[in-house]
Amino acid sequence: MRVLHRKKWDAAALLLITVALYTVTTLSYTLWPAAVSPNRVLGFFLFLEILVFYFDTLRRRDLPVLALCAFISMVSFVLCGDLAQNLTDATYFAATVLLLWKLSDFWASCRLYRALKALRGLLCAVVAVGNLLLVIGFCVPACYVQLWGVWQYYQGFTPSTHTLCAGVCLLLALTLFLLRDAVFRLWHPLCLLPGLAAIAMSGARTYLVSVLVLVALYILYEMPQVKLRFALLPALLIGAVCFVLFSGMTAKLAFLRESAALSDAVLAQLTSGRMEFWVLDLDAFLRFDFFHLLFGQGFDYPYWLNETSYGVRIWAHNDVLDLLLGAGVWGTLLYGYVLFASFWTLFHRTTGWLLPVLLTTYVLFALLVNGFFGYQHYVYSFFVLALTFMGAPEEAKGEEGAYGGGECDCAGV
Repeated sequence: MRVLHRKKWDAAALLLITVALYTVTTLSYTLWPAAVSPNRVLGFFLFLEILVFYFDTLRRRDLPVLALCAFISMVSFVLCGDLAQNLTDATYFAATVLLLWKLSDFWASCRLYRALKALRGLLCAVVAVGNLLLVIGFCVPACYVQLWGVWQYYQGFTPSTHTLCAGVCLLLALTLFLLRDAVFRLWHPLCLLPGLAAIAMSGARTYLVSVLVLVALYILYEMPQVKLRFALLPALLIGAVCFVLFSGMTAKLAFLRESAALSDAVLAQLTSGRMEFWVLDLDAFLRFDFFHLLFGQGFDYPYWLNETSYGVRIWAHNDVLDLLLGAGVWGTLLYGYVLFASFWTLFHRTTGWLLPVLLTTYVLFALLVNGFFGYQHYVYSFFVLALTFMGAPEEAKGEEGAYGGGECDCAGV
């Protein structure tokens, strides 16, 4: 008789436990001593755990993606000028590519979903602690920073408003997962309020679309009755009015409108200068020789280019431009192919067209106006949302599916 030996540890569970802990350490970042950054430690382990899970569920379809990702990363180290910056961004790129590719693998994604369900107790604690940190931060003056005029913008116990928003998106994604299968209670929407308020008070406009998608996902797919949705409509309208009148987001929009009125470069002002360095970055790429068109000049190159030409050491705030400059056409094509595989899987494993469109918008808007792979918290938030709404069919619960074997028509492209 055939004997099955279960593993003493599960790579999927280990990865998701670290993601959960990463949520808390991000939202409590400044509470830790500067010399001891748990985020750096967890970030390192997350990359290793993604590799372990990738190899643990390795199939023939995974080999070309793995080989090309490794090759692009190695070439970037040969071409780069700033080794530390290139290491950071190359790691983010590789982690995103490998993780999203596994999202399009039917058996691997089912295994991750089941591991996520098995961690409900831990996730409840993480959501509770995360919301508590946000609420405490609302009352602490040091959690606010003065930017874009005289308004005080909320950044909580994180190093920046954008880090806060990416971390909060991950917290909200975990919250939606927990509420997905729970019996609806009237207090459930309150679990989302601290995160939504934090993003509204941060002034980070690029997360407005993310907030709209997350709220839409909750209302459309986690409220059980249509009547209940209409009953909560007045509360939503009041919340929207409060958002418009009192949030830091509105103050920032007003400040930018005043700045644009004083400037000829209105579009540049409204995009916080992005349009100017987008044009600069694209022009620089078009001047590359053939070799660098194919392979870029290292992931640190956009930072160097914008610092020398624009005066600020920043990335391109657009993944397409970032990758064209840093990893060339090959890196951009690999990234696009993996994203397409993920979106294709969403359309085939969810019901209707609106849900996959919302999730695709959640990624593409951030990707084009701020950056996706550079904000790993945001990448993990999409990953959790995708697992939440794809689920795991009953036929995937066998031992073979649990450990990555077998084929299925839903295996992705």
